[in-house]
Amino acid sequence: MPLSLISKPKSSKRWPDLDKVWTVGGILEWTAFYFKDLGIDRPRFETELLLAFSLGVERIWLYTHYKQPLMGPELNRFRSSVIRRSRREPLQYIIGEWGFWSLDFYVSPSVLIPRQETEHLVEIAAGMARHGSKMFDICTGCGNIAISLAKECPSSFFCAADISPEAFNLARRNAMRHKVSDRIRLFLGDLFDPVKSAGEGCFDLILCNPPYIPTNEIGCLQPEIREFEPKLALDGGEDGLSFYRRLIPDAIGFLNQNGHIIMEIGEGQAKDVKDMLISQGYQDIAVIKDYAGLDRVVRAKRP
Repeated sequence: MPLSLISKPKSSKRWPDLDKVWTVGGILEWTAFYFKDLGIDRPRFETELLLAFSLGVERIWLYTHYKQPLMGPELNRFRSSVIRRSRREPLQYIIGEWGFWSLDFYVSPSVLIPRQETEHLVEIAAGMARHGSKMFDICTGCGNIAISLAKECPSSFFCAADISPEAFNLARRNAMRHKVSDRIRLFLGDLFDPVKSAGEGCFDLILCNPPYIPTNEIGCLQPEIREFEPKLALDGGEDGLSFYRRLIPDAIGFLNQNGHIIMEIGEGQAKDVKDMLISQGYQDIAVIKDYAGLDRVVRAKRP
């Protein structure tokens, strides 16, 4: 296998003989070691996903074909993926999709990668939805929140918006993929501007996973985030709270009576966001922790 574009791992004992025939198992072992040496989290898991993607198979196939030799074109495709990952490009962007709420979503560098913590927001919204509920997902990105809820709440209707044209197009692809396009109306625009122009009226639930990273902290994030994920979806201004200052007061005019706003927050932001809600007269304010014990979601009822 021509691995000339991949640096040799520090441990010479694991350096492979490039003249031998490469099997599925052999290349898995070598690449997992290489990723571990680079400091990549879950090196074996990522290696398996990249190899399965390169071969166009399911992960389980790798274990049932462990001794199968790999051909030149297969190895070259895999090598390209390994090179990209070694440069810290996120695995999710390389394979072009990622799982969220038991569904797979197309992703690209134009949207944030869906994260497990955000499933708390979906879980809370699904528990509050009623027959015929109308929801609005702001900063929809790839559409993972609205689409997951559309699958979970088949009697509900949704609007979803993003200011990025690329994110808008990706969310539309994902809505078609999961066959919920008939219940999700997608908009391109900022905050409530597009639904106001379209005369959509008010909503029972307004959902948002906004940009909430303080500007000066973005440079301290791991390279996969700071170098590849969209700054537009990360940067929450000087203190990370800029979007909430716009969202919280504006949402009042778009919530039905007894309607709720549900927002994801960053670490250490619960008190500030709660204070904003109190100052606007919101009621029944609740802060929900994630499985790591961190404040993750804030829910509040219309004034």
